[in-house]
Amino acid sequence: MKLSRFMVRPFNKFKYWQKFLLIGLLFTLPLAVILYLWLTELSTRIDNYGWQEIHGTEYLRSLRNLLQHTQQHQYLVYNYALTQDNTLKNELASLQTRIDEDFQALTTVDQKYGLDFKSTESVTALKEEWRELKNAGLKLNAANSYAQHAGFIANIRSLISLVGNTSFLILDPDLDSYYMMDVVLLKLPETQDLLAQTRIFYPGNDTGLTLTPDEKGQLIALTSRLNTDLEATHKSLHTAFEHNSSGNLKPQLEEPFHKYELALEKYLELLQTKVINPSTVEVEFTEFEAVSSQALEASYQFYDVASPGLESILRLRVESLTNRQYLLAAFSLSIIIVAFFVGLVLLRAISRPLEQLVAASKQVAAGDMSVRLYTDSEDEVRQVMVAFNDMAEALQTSQTQTAAFTSRLQLVGRLSEHLSSLLKLDQLLDEVVNQVKERFNFYHVHIYLLDDKREKLVVAAGTGPAGAEMKALGHNILLDAPRSLVAQAARSGQVVLVDNVREAEGWLPNLLLPNTYSEMAVPITLGQEGQVVGVLDVQEDTIAAFNEGDADLLQALANQVAVAIHNARQFAQVESALAQARATQQQYIEQAWGQDRVKGAEYLYQQAGAPELSDAIYMNSKTQALAQNRPVVISIDDGENVSESLVAPVIVGGKTIGALQLHNMNPPQKGQTWDEQDLALVEAILDQIAQTAESLRLFEETRERAGYEQTVREITNKLRAATNLDRLLETAARELGQRLGVRHTVLELGLKTEPLASNAKNGQDSGSGEVL
Repeated sequence: MKLSRFMVRPFNKFKYWQKFLLIGLLFTLPLAVILYLWLTELSTRIDNYGWQEIHGTEYLRSLRNLLQHTQQHQYLVYNYALTQDNTLKNELASLQTRIDEDFQALTTVDQKYGLDFKSTESVTALKEEWRELKNAGLKLNAANSYAQHAGFIANIRSLISLVGNTSFLILDPDLDSYYMMDVVLLKLPETQDLLAQTRIFYPGNDTGLTLTPDEKGQLIALTSRLNTDLEATHKSLHTAFEHNSSGNLKPQLEEPFHKYELALEKYLELLQTKVINPSTVEVEFTEFEAVSSQALEASYQFYDVASPGLESILRLRVESLTNRQYLLAAFSLSIIIVAFFVGLVLLRAISRPLEQLVAASKQVAAGDMSVRLYTDSEDEVRQVMVAFNDMAEALQTSQTQTAAFTSRLQLVGRLSEHLSSLLKLDQLLDEVVNQVKERFNFYHVHIYLLDDKREKLVVAAGTGPAGAEMKALGHNILLDAPRSLVAQAARSGQVVLVDNVREAEGWLPNLLLPNTYSEMAVPITLGQEGQVVGVLDVQEDTIAAFNEGDADLLQALANQVAVAIHNARQFAQVESALAQARATQQQYIEQAWGQDRVKGAEYLYQQAGAPELSDAIYMNSKTQALAQNRPVVISIDDGENVSESLVAPVIVGGKTIGALQLHNMNPPQKGQTWDEQDLALVEAILDQIAQTAESLRLFEETRERAGYEQTVREITNKLRAATNLDRLLETAARELGQRLGVRHTVLELGLKTEPLASNAKNGQDSGSGEVL
């Protein structure tokens, strides 16, 4: 202590302003660093969210004409391919010249900003694609022309998206400029693309055009998306107007947008009333082309106003941030000067305590929360040190709690990811309770699920012997049970947390868990409607073991468990449905191949000079072939010959419909006749045989059905040709007798008791007929 005082003594000779100068230098340096960081941050914001975005809007405007002219070119080439109207050639040539000029303008802009936006490669690819499309010219048919143009337009829109991403437009931080970016970068190009697609449905000068159901479906989908985009554009503009602090957007954009909105609504109404709803198209081509062109042109005219509007916002931002830079620098400098002169009057010689405080602050900033300050003085310095120690203590406690919470949060994340891969409900629930107990080191964990009637909560999984016993006994709690934290959580859909269950009135004790003191029941809810499907119940053997952070973590985990349970149940239903489908298919195949009309066949191939195949070997091999599910090699000895045989079933849809036998009599050495490659070959061939046999059976079944229907149709046609009742009966009796191959056919209408033979010759009086 004496040595310390001795070292401090020389500084006591300094005047106050000298001491302040020293202290001021110590404090000015970090302030300067902070000021530098602030100014650097502002400069970065000006570059990224000012100039970069302004350059992006300039780049996008160069793509505006290219997109419009390409859509017009697509429409004209498509019409020419369908109508072969030579009057379109001059217009196409002029349009191609415009597109070439658009590429020149795009190249100029790309030379300025292509490196920043990483767009040069895409521009080069677009040029090459246009060259190929231009060379193809009018040689393409309508479908190919439309497809190639659609791909080219999609690549232009990809370039628009690339520029939007790399120029920070997509990340704009302010609401007015963000929603204006949404209109300029996303909504308008998409609307223009959709408009161009709808025009293809009425090419050329056709009148009375009829759209196919598929074409109508496509057109309905496109108009729906156009309506959605128009509504989204309206909302984005409204939001931009509301948050535009300068107030320059609404006067500039409201009227152009209204014109664009009216033109698009007029076109959509035309499509709905005269193209989609009628059975045939009721609009003349000239009217359709005029209205659609007006809508498309209005979208580009609105773009021509919206893009500068966005740029004006960005320029105002640049100006504002630049002014803020200057203001911040001036303000900081003023504060430093004022503080210097005020401190020169007021400060005392407190260098040593301040040095201690600065050093301790740096240690805390570096992460050392254990540092503390001590002094034997009784003045204000002591109060500062005590306050600093309290702050460090609070930071240390907070750091410890944050670290523990972060660790548990990471555990919940990993556990949720693992649970999403489990599709068996029992395995899923067991994994949940065991993982939660192990990772969080809880005393006990179990899960209740609501039964189908939603009357009881039944234990579905639990940890340790207690959990296994409760599950085995079917332990359950009524949903309306008054003394149950689990039932209370299920009814309310809220986490129920009790620090000491022994003092809680609603606690229901469990003899299998005698050491429980703290309990938390977390509802497992599914979907936005919050339907409770179960409860995750965790227990601890200490008082006040849980906090709100634990409740939030376990609630998040319970939500993931709900999704996993839903997925597992859905998977089980799908598996059950698939099993039923397979069973139905096998039953159908078994019935089909078991019918008498499906005649079996057997074929024997035998090399010349080969020994005769005994009935014992044949029947034994057949029996074993039908018992297998794939080709196998067996050895059979009937007392005279030893057969190394390859047997295999012929299977269709899991049902065995035949068998194959390959026999090698008296092989030189067992196991050397066939290898795995041979077995694979046989299996592949039998699979083809099975498929072909099934196809032939289905063909034969279809042919028989067709023959049956043909016979019915032929007889029906002859019956309808009958001029009177006797002729009808005579035709029916004769045709049935001939078709069914019988010698006598008797057909009678009415209820008469006289012998039929007396009237059989003329068939005029009785209303009955006989063919012998």
